[in-house]
Amino acid sequence: MIAGLRASARGLAAVAAAMGMVVGLAGHASPAAGSYIVVGMNADVRSLDPLTPNDATTTRILHNVYEPLVFRDATNKLVPWLATSAIMSDSGVWTFKLRRGVRFSDGETFDASSVKASIDFILDPAHKALMRSVITAIRDVTIVDPYTVQIGTENPFPGLLGPMTDIMMVPATLLAKGIEAVQKAPVGTGPYRVESWRPNQELRLAANDTYWNGKASVQEVVFRVIPEVNARISALLAGEVDIIPDVPPESLTTVRGGGAHTLAVPGREIIQIGLNLLKPGPLQDVRVRRALNYAVDVDGIITHLLAGYASRMRGPLERINVDLDPGLRGYPYDPDRAKALLREAGYGPGGKPLSLVLNTPQGRYLKDYEVAQEIAQQLQRAGVQISLRTDEWGTYLNEVQTGKIQDLFLLGRGDRELDGTFMHDTLACNAAYVLYCNASLTQQIVQAGSLMSASARAATWRRIQATVVDDAPWIFLWEQHDIYAVSPRVIWQPRTDENILLVEARVR
Repeated sequence: MIAGLRASARGLAAVAAAMGMVVGLAGHASPAAGSYIVVGMNADVRSLDPLTPNDATTTRILHNVYEPLVFRDATNKLVPWLATSAIMSDSGVWTFKLRRGVRFSDGETFDASSVKASIDFILDPAHKALMRSVITAIRDVTIVDPYTVQIGTENPFPGLLGPMTDIMMVPATLLAKGIEAVQKAPVGTGPYRVESWRPNQELRLAANDTYWNGKASVQEVVFRVIPEVNARISALLAGEVDIIPDVPPESLTTVRGGGAHTLAVPGREIIQIGLNLLKPGPLQDVRVRRALNYAVDVDGIITHLLAGYASRMRGPLERINVDLDPGLRGYPYDPDRAKALLREAGYGPGGKPLSLVLNTPQGRYLKDYEVAQEIAQQLQRAGVQISLRTDEWGTYLNEVQTGKIQDLFLLGRGDRELDGTFMHDTLACNAAYVLYCNASLTQQIVQAGSLMSASARAATWRRIQATVVDDAPWIFLWEQHDIYAVSPRVIWQPRTDENILLVEARVR
């Protein structure tokens, strides 16, 4: 199990931007020299409430303001956070003991009522919280006493703690006023509080003077939205920002020559080409889906476009996931096999034309647009006519979530579970950003997650991975390595989970 999170006897472990609002919680002066850090971001948070969205661009920033019951350290190890222990009984009920003496930044005490209110809000289908798909296994939350809660699940669920790392707590009294109150006056237990927000421009945070884990060294943090990567690099070299993500490999020399230093870490973000399989069309034919996989030279793109800053995926789980089946072969690059499968499905010379739209963000992931261009060319060489389309990040995510996106879409998914239950996030019917529904597979995933035996779970996850590869619901691409550039005035180390935690930073 994890330090301070004890196992049972069986050893078991573990909408504001659309409104155009400007949130201002306190007036602010220009930060004093040396007391601030500016981060140049590729995308803005989608909301200031942590309960509704479920995307890394929001959670990676809001973890500075809000906190979960359990978290992961820099080595991906689960550690106690707002909970000091978590025990799962033989019947599958989890008991969480809460940390005493923690207050929200407005002075309200953190206790069991906040845990119940936060989780209950997410679980209520009426709220349409995207985070709900992460914790669908939870049946109910019961307050035992002010610092003890019990979480019941529909079936025993040993993997609960992984998903809980992104379930952040808000005050029960604030949430009782409605989610709009949380968005207008966000209050968390984290090292920073929100000072002001100008959607799609900047989010300004100030150090929480009463933070339970020690006041942050950096007094003010600004997350400035600069979608275009070259503009982010220019801002860094001009001294306007201190940290930027997703530096292209070909820009590393320029960045270093300008006095900044670069840091790269293997990430937990898997990059895929999703397929909209919720509408009729050629993608319903598994031969077409397999052909698309054979047609893409993943290793070549990693070598030539990403300069090796990625690791190829051969199935739905990445290398650091404990349940990865290392024996999976996936789909090697085989354009002749791709053409043969398309002919077999009735497409290409002598058959029907196959035309698809490939959607991509621009600036969200490492060289995403260039990657999409290359994939489009490779698919076209295999006989698929491709139209390339890009959109603003918020619009893009909304189109994926609502199923309005056409045909193919490049998307990253962060693995918060690091075990087989991650496949529920990426493959289950009705999961957020999943446009694929195989009811039998979903049932297998749910049943595997409830198995009490670790060895039985591992064997079942291996079988499920083989089924996923065979069904080809995505074009399997890679596990992205995250590349940051950092000003020489800042001391900071990136994490593998994309969270940009500035409480860990220092200014020289």
